[in-house]
Amino acid sequence: MHFHANRWYSHANARKARCDMHSGSLRSLTSSVRNPPWLFKNGGLPSCSSCSPRRMPPSGKEVCSGMDGSIIRGGDVSWSRELYLSFLSGVQQGVGMNKSSRFSLVCIGLMVPFVALAQEDAGRLEKRFEQLPEPRSTPQPLIFPIGETLPPAQAADLRFRLKELTVKGNTVFSTEELQPLHAHLLGQEISLLDIYAVRDAITAKYGNAGFGLSKAVIPEQRIQAEGLVLIEIIEGFVDEVIIEGASEAQQAYLAYAAERIKAERPLRARTLERYLLLANDRFAIKVTSTMKQSERTPGASTLILKVEPAPKTKGGASIDNRGTDSVGKTQFNGDVSLNGLGGRASRTTLGYATVEQGRELQYWSLSHTEILSNEGTSLIIGHTSSRSESGTAILRLLEQESDSQGWSVKIEHPFIRTRQENLSVSVKYDQKDTESKSLGATASRDKIRSIRLGLSYDKADAHDGINQVLLEYSKGIRGLGASRDDSPLKSRADGVPDYQKLVVNLSRRQELGYFSPHLSQFSINAAVMGQYSDRGLLSSEECGIGGQQFGRAYDSSEILGDSCLAASLELRYAIKTQGTPLQYAQAYVFYDGGSVTNHNPLNAMDSRTKSLSSSGLGLRYGIGQYLSGAIEYAKPLTRDVANEGNRDARIFASLSVRF
Repeated sequence: MHFHANRWYSHANARKARCDMHSGSLRSLTSSVRNPPWLFKNGGLPSCSSCSPRRMPPSGKEVCSGMDGSIIRGGDVSWSRELYLSFLSGVQQGVGMNKSSRFSLVCIGLMVPFVALAQEDAGRLEKRFEQLPEPRSTPQPLIFPIGETLPPAQAADLRFRLKELTVKGNTVFSTEELQPLHAHLLGQEISLLDIYAVRDAITAKYGNAGFGLSKAVIPEQRIQAEGLVLIEIIEGFVDEVIIEGASEAQQAYLAYAAERIKAERPLRARTLERYLLLANDRFAIKVTSTMKQSERTPGASTLILKVEPAPKTKGGASIDNRGTDSVGKTQFNGDVSLNGLGGRASRTTLGYATVEQGRELQYWSLSHTEILSNEGTSLIIGHTSSRSESGTAILRLLEQESDSQGWSVKIEHPFIRTRQENLSVSVKYDQKDTESKSLGATASRDKIRSIRLGLSYDKADAHDGINQVLLEYSKGIRGLGASRDDSPLKSRADGVPDYQKLVVNLSRRQELGYFSPHLSQFSINAAVMGQYSDRGLLSSEECGIGGQQFGRAYDSSEILGDSCLAASLELRYAIKTQGTPLQYAQAYVFYDGGSVTNHNPLNAMDSRTKSLSSSGLGLRYGIGQYLSGAIEYAKPLTRDVANEGNRDARIFASLSVRF
């Protein structure tokens, strides 16, 4: 079995303390936890007198012989499974021991690397519950009722030689830009049906350019003898907006949106879409629209907006088994949102997560989103709080616990908001305070203050694919209570509070039916994630691989690094569910993996780069409108799962309800 040494105690300036095998109290260690007796010599080697240091050429590093003859190495410590289980059994059976005997066991056990703590650091517990935002784009464009008339029944029989074709009423495109659509017909004998084809081509050109209300029409005319044809362009717009069912507060925004829509002539689809979508982004209302021909202006349309109240309360709950032995295998999540408090365009969400042994994890989150402007600028204020106590026997004996408090404020603005394309930019300030304790004394403490610039972009393209790009640049700042560079309590000795890093997430979902009708039930989802930092990071800012997004066969943040690169490829199959209780069902197979890099390894025996990969298959399903679930078989491929000590296949399951 392989364990990772706790990096909290790797500070070079920490003093060594003697391990007194006959102390009368476990808490006699408390006064020296900041300079703990299990500190390793020469870059992380055990110094407790229970084992004798010896030289091991050619490295010249000190190592310790375990009680079973195995070698215990500092830093990335390799204990034999037998030694670790022997120690664990001794602790569990030592309840009746006197304090001196128990202390002897603990002193030996303190050399056991704290794998659970390294992976369940206070600043990383919330990473378990983080999800990347889904793309907002949809492949279906907005359809406008343009009221095209069909060609006359005898259009194919009405033939003439085309001498001249005139286009009238066009301002978006010049006559020269439209000429290629009909130039090949000049001087030719054609039918009236060919003229209708030119009309349709001009209408399509306007539609493809985003002017969905604009169209070409063939007015009544006499053309057979002269061969002169006139096509008129109606560059459509909205001359009137009728709002139904809006309250006084809702009327203010909708009146603004109506004026913006009416002001654009000709009207572009993206303008109409933007203000309709922004209306529905205001949480407390649901806006549907219909369009009809204007009764007072030829070529114009009347837009009717029907306003209905959205549910005041939304929420959900879920259960899954993606936890760990140290902090709860079975996880419970719940959230509730209140929309439109005080009649405002706002949403307030309270979230809570815990595990089967509630004391092992308590996680709270509170966020409030307020729409600040008619153009969709929003303010998001958030707070998170977590507390955990390890559930493993050794770490309970050490009274290991951690706390985390976080606050954030973010301004976000949607520069592009349409059905097929979205772009938003944000600036965020957040601060996070984390603390971990052993035997009642502080073992590590981080205080991080950060400014983050974010960009979110997604687009549905003409190939039945949806692309997403998420970028975030983060810069740690000094002051405002942030940790000092020389703090002996930092979670990582080389971590700096004034860090900078760039995180990139790229994904594409491709419907394979685009390539062949026989593949209409298949799709592929590909994703890549990367992080780069030019300096060492404190624990909560490190890149973690493992968990639901990348490295699915592994626990959350199985491997950590200052920089990382990960990828995932998933083939999906939509199962037909007609005649079953299932609303949808999706089978999938996946392969994923990634690697992390640290600027400064723990010691010479610790690898600067670590990697993992996994594969598996699963099923996602929905029952009715509110219930959904998933089951997944995942196999670790290239690395043992640290908490399991093996590469055995794992089964994960989840069940969620939304209301």
